[in-house]
Amino acid sequence: CTLCGDCCSGCNVGAKNTTQMTYLPDAVNHGAQIFCETVVSHVEKDGARWRVFYTNHVHGRDAFHAPERTVTADIVVLGAGALGSSEILLRSREAGLAVSNKLGHGFTGNGDVLAFGYNNDRPVNAIGVGHPARADVSPPGPCITGAIDLRGSARMEDGMIIEEGVIPSGMSQILPAMFASTAALFGKDTDHGVIDEITEKAREAKSQLLGAYRGAIHHTQTMLVMAHDNGHGVLELGRQSIEVNWPQAARQDVFKHVEDKLFEVTKAQGGTYVRNPMQFKILGENLVTVHPLGGCPMGQTRELGVVNHKCQVFDGDPFTGVDAVHEGLFVCDGSVIPRPLGVNPLLTITAITERAMIQLARDRAREFSTAPLKTAPIRIAGGADDEVAVPLGVEFTERMAGFIAPSSTEDFAEAAARGEASGNAFSFTLTVQVEDIDVFVADRNHSGRIVGTVDCPAHSPEPMDVVAGNFNLMRPDPDRVETRRFDYVMEIHARDGQVYDFNGYKIVRGDEMGADLWNDTTTLYVEVTPRGGEPQSEVARGILTIAPLDFARQLTTMRAVGGDGPLDKISAVARFGLLFAGALFGVYGAMVAPIKRFDPDRVRKKRPLRVSPPEVYVFDTSDGKRLQLKRYNGGGKGPILFTHGLGVSSQIFSIDTIDTNLLEYFFAQGYDCWLLDFRASIDLPYAVERWSADDCAKYDYQPAINLMRDVTKRSSVQVIAHCFGATTFVMSMLSGLEGVRSAVISQIAADVIVPFFPQRMLAFLRTPSILDMAGFDVVNARATTKEGFFARRLDAIVRWIIPFQREERTRSATSNRITALYGQLYETAQLNRLTFENGLPEMFAEANIDAFKQLALITRKKFIVDANGLDVYRPNASRMAIPICFIHGEKNACFRPISTKLTQDWLSKVNGGGLYERHVIPGYGHIDCIFGKNAADDVYPHMLRHLERTASS
Repeated sequence: CTLCGDCCSGCNVGAKNTTQMTYLPDAVNHGAQIFCETVVSHVEKDGARWRVFYTNHVHGRDAFHAPERTVTADIVVLGAGALGSSEILLRSREAGLAVSNKLGHGFTGNGDVLAFGYNNDRPVNAIGVGHPARADVSPPGPCITGAIDLRGSARMEDGMIIEEGVIPSGMSQILPAMFASTAALFGKDTDHGVIDEITEKAREAKSQLLGAYRGAIHHTQTMLVMAHDNGHGVLELGRQSIEVNWPQAARQDVFKHVEDKLFEVTKAQGGTYVRNPMQFKILGENLVTVHPLGGCPMGQTRELGVVNHKCQVFDGDPFTGVDAVHEGLFVCDGSVIPRPLGVNPLLTITAITERAMIQLARDRAREFSTAPLKTAPIRIAGGADDEVAVPLGVEFTERMAGFIAPSSTEDFAEAAARGEASGNAFSFTLTVQVEDIDVFVADRNHSGRIVGTVDCPAHSPEPMDVVAGNFNLMRPDPDRVETRRFDYVMEIHARDGQVYDFNGYKIVRGDEMGADLWNDTTTLYVEVTPRGGEPQSEVARGILTIAPLDFARQLTTMRAVGGDGPLDKISAVARFGLLFAGALFGVYGAMVAPIKRFDPDRVRKKRPLRVSPPEVYVFDTSDGKRLQLKRYNGGGKGPILFTHGLGVSSQIFSIDTIDTNLLEYFFAQGYDCWLLDFRASIDLPYAVERWSADDCAKYDYQPAINLMRDVTKRSSVQVIAHCFGATTFVMSMLSGLEGVRSAVISQIAADVIVPFFPQRMLAFLRTPSILDMAGFDVVNARATTKEGFFARRLDAIVRWIIPFQREERTRSATSNRITALYGQLYETAQLNRLTFENGLPEMFAEANIDAFKQLALITRKKFIVDANGLDVYRPNASRMAIPICFIHGEKNACFRPISTKLTQDWLSKVNGGGLYERHVIPGYGHIDCIFGKNAADDVYPHMLRHLERTASS
């Protein structure tokens, strides 16, 4: 994170003697953090190797006084920090390891001081907001981005650096009271006066009432100092852990010098200086440090240090040379720094460590690379004494069996569809572990851990171990509408050392009756890939299923772990079951589950478009409408006019919910793109007025094209027209529109063939005219949370009476309205979740009833006519003697694909077939050809190839 301020950017604190970055067994990697289950006590020589002694505490072995576990290695590198590495070596010395007498000496806090400038005159904004944000304020940014560098003193020991800090958001609730009382007891006000006093008290009250993100705390500066203490601390083994022996540490002159400088800094801001209260004598004169250094100091010989310049541990045996070392034992962390540095030690420690590793590689004739090492943590399956209850979680075991076989994705998909896929026997028995049911339920992806074994005789004669496994239960699928999925991701380790990557998923996409429930939830599609750079042909794919008897056994393994009693355990299992059942109901209960409506007040974070900032041009039509063109100039090709459909706007071409939209695609190809919002656009006030398609054709296109030609100095333009935009564009062309040299026409042109039910039936029933007589001037496809009772009841009726295709029935009120008004406009399989849930309600809204009346008239006639039903356009076919590419979705249930075929044949007969081409896109419907999730691969290239032939005039 670089914004929320909830982290420290320079700390190097050893977590006692835990292994912060461990390759030892049982260290579990949870994303960005490593939770250490392993505590190292000491190391011993084991012949030419080293034996590391450790205890795994989370399994409860301590309660039984179980012996420590060990692993052996040729090389051991201690990196547990100044406290941790020193403690490990101190215990190792107790166990007989000969080391330098300097072990534990030279400990320093790096001269660290923590202090505050409280209630300054100006706001500081230095409290982290967390994620998600705890308050509606600007995030403070990362900790330590500014400093006052005072290291240029005559004596290095007098130098210091003062850095700004950020207090974590987790402390925000206690800060107002804590600082008010601390400042009153220990603070020093740097400015005085009645007005100043009143102002400061007002800010204090504001913090007390409104919280840490207002008032005095919002005006508080955290100050972090690194200086030079005397470094005389000694680390010793105490009864329980390591202890620091450093008499009079807090009374060093350096800290008085630091405080004087911090007082000056605070005075410049008009605040109250508050030192670390723990430094006061009454509270024990304790120092604070985030940079503990020393304890295993570097030196030229064992008489001067614990490690040499290569970070090798000196051999303390008096019968060896003073520079003799223990081969294979290293310390690489802040403990080797022999003095305070007076600045953040991160880079110094990193440089010393990197140098030591370079020397190690050279000494052992090994290659050294600075590339990140991807090492998976290992978890060893232990005995009964390793099992320990984790806080209120759930676990269950399942077995799935089937086959895998080397195959390409296409081959496997085709074979699976035919029911002919087969291969080598493959099965697994996995335990799914949910460590914290609260976290699991709150997590949108519902993630758990998986451990277990895999049987695949073709790959290994012995069972293989599952390592670093992750499980997701019914997480929303970002690439599919109203779909959930199970994910299984894990490493499989064979006994011969071969490692395989396993990826499996279940797709849960329901129908209204739930007939697919069993197959969806018990069928796992898998890929198994061997590690080691093998070619893609080595990938094995397969299908695993749960047998009914195995499922019955799986239910018996469901159990709760952790918690304080039986009720907790029952609660955990019940919550898991309710989550699963609720997710299933959301998928399979489309007919009865709650309808989803769009919240217009919810702000969605949108991705930036990969185009230039738009140039906006406003122009007037001869009938008094003020329309808009947005220009995105991607290069010298074109220009292209984009014209949208009814009830939407030009946003259909620039929606950010897909990876690459139509605008971005043509912009990247070097086209000068002009997005037209004509009178049908929901972004203009005219969308709700009464006008016809004839008005659009007569008044809107010619001035738009004239403006484009004037600005670009081009004699003609290209056009991409979709749906109602295509209909009105064709009308305009047949009426004599000038300046167009080629066009792409999407889904509809001069001929209109629609399915009988419901579009043609509704047209014959004069439904738009009936709505007009009933007082409906406008229809609205956008269903929002702010609509009243009547709209909600209407949505419920629509949900039941509209004959949705089985796979198209959804819980989205907006989607249902779109289908009711326009017919099935898209194949939901071609939309991703973000487009469906957010894009559709953002793109669709009002359309006037006169436009629908004319469309119903055209539907009855089966070809374009004017608002009076007259055939005034088709007699002028010669006016469309330009290159045209027709695009039609194979599954278009709004305008059947035969529509554009009829228009192509008609125009070819009049003007010659060489001008026209047509592409029917498999698997696509109507408007998903414009913003389908894969339209950039499946549809846009057809448009591009056509327009490339006339890209420049």
